Amino acid sequence: MEVEMRVARREEQAAALELVFGHYPPAEGRRRAAAALELLRQGRLAADDVLVLSRAGRVEAAMAAPLAPGAAASVWPPGARPGLTAEADQEALACFASEHLRQRGVKVAQTLLPTDQVERAQPLLRAGFRHITAIWYL
Repeated sequence: MEVEMRVARREEQAAALELVFGHYPPAEGRRRAAAALELLRQGRLAADDVLVLSRAGRVEAAMAAPLAPGAAASVWPPGARPGLTAEADQEALACFASEHLRQRGVKVAQTLLPTDQVERAQPLLRAGFRHITAIWYL
């Protein structure tokens, strides 16, 4: 089956964002996906910031990587449909996102994960992102 990685099409954005927030309990994930979809509609999140991996026309993995001031981006780790290819799909999409961000002029991309979600960084680490610090909040 043909695998395609690209910016999410408008009709795929809702499904993509549900995968991005799929690690939350279902109601919370849907709430966050709806909030992100509203940010897209308002133009506060750019359509180019939502990336997908699709297979046979179906979104299998997704992530968001909004640009930030100063040649930077904030990366939301990829989420994927459960299945045999989920881990590989997440890693492939993270690699694609890295190149997509470079093409957009990004020099620094970061993800900020709570300690109970650090395992979600694994696809990013396998794609070449590096863990460089831990942040402690007062």
